Amino acid sequence: MILRTDLYAAILHQDRVLRKEKHGTVSPVRALIGMMLLLLIAGVAHYFYMSQKVSLLRPDAAAAVLRASKTQKELQSAEERIAIQREKVAKRTALMQFAKNRISWAPIMEAVFETTPPYIEMNTIKGSCFLQQKATLLISGRTATRNSRLDCDKFRLLLVEALGKLGIKAEGKFNHMEEIDSGVKTGNAFLTTVFDIELSWTNQSYVR
Repeated sequence: MILRTDLYAAILHQDRVLRKEKHGTVSPVRALIGMMLLLLIAGVAHYFYMSQKVSLLRPDAAAAVLRASKTQKELQSAEERIAIQREKVAKRTALMQFAKNRISWAPIMEAVFETTPPYIEMNTIKGSCFLQQKATLLISGRTATRNSRLDCDKFRLLLVEALGKLGIKAEGKFNHMEEIDSGVKTGNAFLTTVFDIELSWTNQSYVR
C-alpha cells in the first residue's frame, strides 16, 4: 500500500498543470505549418474553381473568335465591293467628263460650209483638239475677187460669227495670206489671194 503524502500530492498536481499547459500551447512552427496548409488548400481550391470557370467560358470564347473571323471576312468583302464601286464611279465620271468636253465637229463643219460665200474656194479644212480642251480649225483657200484681201478678211469674220452662234468663242487669225498670179490671160483677170485661216477656242463653255 502506497501512502501519498501532501508533498507527493503537490508534485502530482504540478505535473498535471504542466501537462495541460504543454498540450494547450501551440508552438509557432506548428502554427506556420497549419497556415501554409490552409493557404495551399485554398490555392488548390481556387485553381480548380478557375479551371472550371475557364472550361465553361471556352465555348463562348470559341464562338466569339468565330464571329470575329466572320465579321473580318465580311468587312474585307465590303471593302472590296467599295473599291470596285469607287473604280466604277471614277470611270463613269471620266467618261461623263470626256462626253462633256468632247468636240462635235459635225455642226461646226456645217456652219463653216453654210458661211462660206460663193467667191471663196476652200482647198483644205482640218480640225484638231488637244486633250478635249483646246480646239483648232485650219482652213486653206483662195479667192480672185476685185478686193480679194478684203473679202478674205470678211470671210474670217463670218467664220468667227458662225461659230459664235454655236456657243463657241473662237479667235480667228491669218497664218498666211498672199496675192499670186491667177494665170488667167485676160484683161479683166484679178490677182488670186491665197490664205490660211486659223480658228482656235477652248472647250470650257461649248456644250452640245
